[in-house]
Amino acid sequence: MSSNFGFVPEKGLVVTVLSNLENVPIRNVWLAAVNAALGLPLAHKEDEAPLYSPTREELEKLVGTYTSGEGGRLRLFLREGAPVAEVAGIEYELRASSHDTLIDVQNGQPLRFFFKEQQKAWAVLLGLRMLCRCE
Repeated sequence: MSSNFGFVPEKGLVVTVLSNLENVPIRNVWLAAVNAALGLPLAHKEDEAPLYSPTREELEKLVGTYTSGEGGRLRLFLREGAPVAEVAGIEYELRASSHDTLIDVQNGQPLRFFFKEQQKAWAVLLGLRMLCRCE
């Protein structure tokens, strides 16, 4: 079996694709479904996340430790001014794509942070898990 789930939060769109076949390029099927829902050509490719140059103050609002109810843990810190995430003992180099989103440089996974009244981020969305600041 193959499956893919994803969303486009700024459009309020959630798409799930399920297949009873294995080794199906299900991500491509998912992307075609998203494109159809957004009125884009079916073969339209995902844009690479934009580059953004955050200020030190913007990055400091993201720094902290975040946990999920299921036991997940992410620690975000700065190394020589650059954001780094540590998950399960593995460090991931990050880059900013906006004031509230960091991207894993190696695999493109986004980390989207949530704020209340422009204070420090209170939560981060990592994959399909919401992790809350625990400090």
